[in-house]
Amino acid sequence: PESAKIIEANSTEAYNNFIVDHDRNRSHRVVTIQQPCKDGSLVHVEVSTHLQLNQNGEVEIVGVSRNVNERKKMEDALQLNAAFQETIADISKKLINFDKTENDEVLFHALEQCGNFLKADRCTIFKLSDDANTLTATHEWCRENIESFGENNSVISLDKFHSLKKIIQSQAHFYVEDIQRISENSRNEREMFAMRKTKTLLVIPLMKTDTVFSYFCFESVTKRVAINDTLLGYLQVLANIFADANMKIELDSLLRQNTLQLAESNIPKIVCSQSSRMIYAVHLLHS
Repeated sequence: PESAKIIEANSTEAYNNFIVDHDRNRSHRVVTIQQPCKDGSLVHVEVSTHLQLNQNGEVEIVGVSRNVNERKKMEDALQLNAAFQETIADISKKLINFDKTENDEVLFHALEQCGNFLKADRCTIFKLSDDANTLTATHEWCRENIESFGENNSVISLDKFHSLKKIIQSQAHFYVEDIQRISENSRNEREMFAMRKTKTLLVIPLMKTDTVFSYFCFESVTKRVAINDTLLGYLQVLANIFADANMKIELDSLLRQNTLQLAESNIPKIVCSQSSRMIYAVHLLHS
């Protein structure tokens, strides 16, 4: 469909220019489109065309094409790498230097950047319970006009989703380009993803000392998204950054708790005697 739109737009523009003075140079166009092969696959083709008048005074198109599929793959790989480097640099900077009072805001914007990089519609961080039976949505980002499930279905009991539970127990990533291909035996999973209008699903574990503590969930709602090994590797790096950020948050929280406990142990306790109206500062002694 996209290639048809490109051809139509360029052909119309070329024709409008050509009929002015029949100068074929004004009608020259070079475009890259996708062309279907006999086996159903698509290849990128560069097409160079111009218009001219034939002997009967009719307008005709003259053109040549060449297969540029490998070149397009290299260009796409370079663009993807550049986008990844920009994304990872920005996210790393934010997640390393954020203030403890900005946890939720920083994580939300980091999820937004991940979603835009992957072209996902919904990105969610699910925290795995200690008994590995419950997933709780802690942070969620949704593209505009995409339904949010962060509050309505923030807790997922894995006891109802046997297939999903096996995947969680395996501590491996899970990718389905077309959610309709999920086995009929996983009826509860199919119903849940149908409710969420999920078309493509990618779940990546967040690990701490070889143990999964959360999951990174990417969902595409508007269309199916193909994820190759290169892109999956990039997303795993992003998942590792989120895992490190989570450890930083936990360590900061633990440090604050210990600091408060230490401070409380050294604060004089004020005792007021109503009978004598005298105030005594009594230090608590800890053995």
